[in-house]
Amino acid sequence: MAVAWKCFNVPNAGNLAVFQQCAIDTAFYCLFVAALECVFFIDLEHFIIPDGLNLTTACIGLAHNGVNIYRGVPNQFVMVHGVRVPASIVGLVAYAALVYFIGLMSYVVIVSFVDKRKNPFRAGWEYIADNVIDWIQIGIYYVSRVIPPLRKYAAEVEPSEGFTADEIEADEEAGGMGGGDGKLAAAIGANLFVLMAMQSFLIAIFVGAFVGVFIMARDRKRLGARTAIPFGPHMATAALIALLFSANIVQGWRWWLKIATPATQNAPAGGGPQAGGHSQ
Repeated sequence: MAVAWKCFNVPNAGNLAVFQQCAIDTAFYCLFVAALECVFFIDLEHFIIPDGLNLTTACIGLAHNGVNIYRGVPNQFVMVHGVRVPASIVGLVAYAALVYFIGLMSYVVIVSFVDKRKNPFRAGWEYIADNVIDWIQIGIYYVSRVIPPLRKYAAEVEPSEGFTADEIEADEEAGGMGGGDGKLAAAIGANLFVLMAMQSFLIAIFVGAFVGVFIMARDRKRLGARTAIPFGPHMATAALIALLFSANIVQGWRWWLKIATPATQNAPAGGGPQAGGHSQ
């Protein structure tokens, strides 16, 4: 219902062409939200996000972008070094790269400086190598479902029942963000595109920090203690908030800037030193 309100709450929604576009957007966004709900509860309960679910969610965004490009909907491309690239692909790569980079930094800090178990360069290399190999194996596996001769190169995916918080906290090799979070980021970026995906990431950080502090206070854990908290539910919740309230968040930010920087609003329009200083 909220997604339908978001998509149909636009000018000229009574026009047939606008109505058709609203219906298409509603259908794709409802599929996206349904996938986010699955991510939320699966990761919350089992500390794992199935690769097939991430892939399906990414395909929803890529298909939505493709349909809108075919229909001539504006703002479906992003210019990258003078080349028009579909916005879903740019969002997929940008958000995944951001989350993997933060995951790399957090893993190195935890393993090398907090636990002091590995050299920072070795820890970083292992994180990068593990995730690259993981993406390659996943790619080969799903491509082999379409091209049977490749199945002999695909490693069979072993069924997983997930993990518990105690198991993760006891695992000395665990640390930082899991690989599933990076794949989920790619899926979210494909649906929200770059700007809304970045908004959702900032929201996820605040939500995750609040929940993390609450859990540590509830369990009376000292600062720095190993605490397993799935980040997928926070990313899914933040993506839904960005999808529904992105414009309101931007308006609220601009309103806050007007209050926080009143001097720039009252600065003279001429080219005097004061105006020139603010323009820099």
